[in-house]
Amino acid sequence: MSLRNELPAPARIEFTADTRLVRSASNRTGFLTAQSERAGTTAQLLPITLAIFALAFLLPIWPWVSGAVTIPWDAKSQFYPQVEFLARSIARREWPWWSPNVFAGWAQISDPQSLLFSPLHVLLASLTPAVSLRAFDAVTFLYLFLGGVGVILFFHDRGWHLGGALVAAMAFALGGSANARMQHTVQIVSLAFLPLALWLTARALERSSWRSGIGAGVLGGLLAVGRDQVALLSLYVLAGFVLAYWVSGEGRLARVRASIKPLAAAGLTGTAIAAIPITMAALLAARSNRPEIGYASAASGSLHPVHLLQFVFADLFGAMDPKIDYWAPQSPIWDAAWGSPGLYLSQNMGLLYAGALTVVAVVSFGLIRGGAWSREIRFFTIAAAALLLYALGGYTPAFSLMYDFLPGVDLYRRPADATFVLVALAFRRWHPAGARSGRDRDRVLHRGPCCAGAGTGAQRTLAARRGGVARGVHGSGYRLELRAACLDSAAARALRCARAGHGE
Repeated sequence: MSLRNELPAPARIEFTADTRLVRSASNRTGFLTAQSERAGTTAQLLPITLAIFALAFLLPIWPWVSGAVTIPWDAKSQFYPQVEFLARSIARREWPWWSPNVFAGWAQISDPQSLLFSPLHVLLASLTPAVSLRAFDAVTFLYLFLGGVGVILFFHDRGWHLGGALVAAMAFALGGSANARMQHTVQIVSLAFLPLALWLTARALERSSWRSGIGAGVLGGLLAVGRDQVALLSLYVLAGFVLAYWVSGEGRLARVRASIKPLAAAGLTGTAIAAIPITMAALLAARSNRPEIGYASAASGSLHPVHLLQFVFADLFGAMDPKIDYWAPQSPIWDAAWGSPGLYLSQNMGLLYAGALTVVAVVSFGLIRGGAWSREIRFFTIAAAALLLYALGGYTPAFSLMYDFLPGVDLYRRPADATFVLVALAFRRWHPAGARSGRDRDRVLHRGPCCAGAGTGAQRTLAARRGGVARGVHGSGYRLELRAACLDSAAARALRCARAGHGE
């Protein structure tokens, strides 16, 4: 079945004074209002889109969910023992709020890394007292899958093309920092909540729905309970999203009034979920030797500007290839040639690649066609720019202002963590707002993802195997970069062919 959405021909309108008033009223709906006609056609294809996404997601992650390999490093040394402790505590019918296994005792309820408030990890621990490595990895991938579902649902409610939603969901779930830093389990959980929270927040605002507001509050509360930097930045994105809804277009006061009920429901629900864990964490931090992070220490975790090249070229500096000497900033090779930048980052923290089609979408639809500033995605462009400045840390004066004036920023030591949310917002570029007309939008996205799907799938699988979740990539770095460049070119040609094939 084709994913193309056939839109009904618009009815002929006689422009009288009355119809001008109706048209003016319809224009006051703001940047969130979905096109009802397109939403109706995409509703029929939503189950098929979700099924295709499930299959496309399963293929590259199969080595991990089958147990052939496992997510290494922090996932097993830091987070897996937490779930084991939780599972044993539940099996013994003991409260897991306190652990005697750390120092002279440790308040698990105060520890953001305890996973006590991660719903799927709690469910896993309640099912078995002996959690396997394979089951633990499966929960990580399930979170990413649910985040991708949130992307598709957001596209669906907007009436955007579901072909673009598929590509965007894959880029979100298996690209950028979600790929390269999959071992950081808590941050993966927080990242997965963001698209779902955005989807429900948009619904609550659009429909003035207190039920959607409660759902958004649950996800916002779970984000806050994460108490990590990805969660903090995601909450700022949600707050900015609400603010953009209020100030965009006409009828601002009416929108603010209509949003009071759903936002109150969201606020009360989120506070009920997050208040106790956040208070406990704040009390623990106040009694620790690191209640806050100094600016110099935080700036040492900045993303070096040259790492932005890795948005286009996967693992350009050989971070995950044992056959290449790592040569990015803060490596012996770089320091000998250009001097030490004084950074403290792991090698995989600069890996931003999210697929060839993502690059093409950002450059073509977003920059060249100007879609990045279209009304429907303008907020995401501004948010992505702010997150980029945050991630660059000490390399711009913007982070110093954020550190001084934004609550919570001084609690974290690595602004480069913003790349999780930054790359996640890049999926909005797959909204075809940069096309010249509604017909062009369908033409560009009808065949583009389908024609380039094989190349993108191969490239994304390559990235998934070498982006931080396992070692042992075969072949030289030069061959891999050549392969990536060829697939980038193939993706661009596929989009051009899609347009040419429709007579443009």
